[in-house]
Amino acid sequence: KFPHQDLDIKIVLWLAQKYLEEDKFKDVLRILKKVKLDEEDLSSQETVAYFLAQSYKEVFDYPNAIQYYDKVLKIDGNNFYDGLAHIGKGICLIKVKEFESARAEFEKAILENAEDNTVTMRARFELANMLKANGKLEESAKLYMLVGVLYSDDYYTPESLFQAGKIFQQLKREKDAQKIFQEIIQDYPDSQASKEIMNASNE
Repeated sequence: KFPHQDLDIKIVLWLAQKYLEEDKFKDVLRILKKVKLDEEDLSSQETVAYFLAQSYKEVFDYPNAIQYYDKVLKIDGNNFYDGLAHIGKGICLIKVKEFESARAEFEKAILENAEDNTVTMRARFELANMLKANGKLEESAKLYMLVGVLYSDDYYTPESLFQAGKIFQQLKREKDAQKIFQEIIQDYPDSQASKEIMNASNE
């Protein structure tokens, strides 16, 4: 709130991250748009750009979000956020109906971060979502199954299997769908996907 303050940038970024975690995106924008960074501090520049991009995405300002994701990707240095920036930019491109560009961003995230399971998992999941939304059900189901088989994550694994199962139902492959649903209930009983399956079976 004060025009002049001597807070270290690390403290400002810590506070911004806390606001992100608490979904206080307008506070992140308010704080970080005022920050003046050292031109040599590439790491802080990248972090600020990524936090701004994420916040703009969450308040549905996709053009500004894309602009800041691009800034992240252009900054030299350790490029800690590059993979996540590709994913975030891809999600925003979907929102503005630029599907081929979105697909390219997800594929870059996978290609450039082959050893980062978190990035490749999320990129494949979002790519599967996009394909499903565009009616490419077979291709989407394959990607969902790939995520479900390759990775072990409390959210993405059961959710990916669940989405694949729902597609199999649409494709009239009921046995395959039920097999997947049983697997989710058995291996991820506390997941949201499992709860949805159980609720559907009780209706």
